[in-house]
Amino acid sequence: MRLTPKEALATALALLSREGAEVALEGRTLSQDLTFFKARLAFPLEPVRVRRAGVNLFLENPNPIPFRAEGTLVLLGQRLLVRADLPAKGEARVQVVGLRPGLERGRGRLELRLEVPGFLSQTLVLDL
Repeated sequence: MRLTPKEALATALALLSREGAEVALEGRTLSQDLTFFKARLAFPLEPVRVRRAGVNLFLENPNPIPFRAEGTLVLLGQRLLVRADLPAKGEARVQVVGLRPGLERGRGRLELRLEVPGFLSQTLVLDL
């Protein structure tokens, strides 16, 4: 988002409205300009949802920006590391490190940190 001081207040108000503001993540490499994503963004973001399918966990991202998700899955007293790369308006299977058979049947919670590196970081807890 490129702003002049004159535009800053109007853009901040737009980000907090339903209409949002146009944002883009851009970069430059080897003399080539790249746009990684461009979307209309409004805060607060919609919450990420978790879905169970057998032994698999899926995260659903309803937002127009992608996230990197890392955190902990707490099941039956066990704390397991989890990771997922969530596409914009899509879903991803959660990778669970150290899951043992039988643990997938219990109730638990997913403690996550969602981030767009260098731009946005958010924490949340999802009940399973």
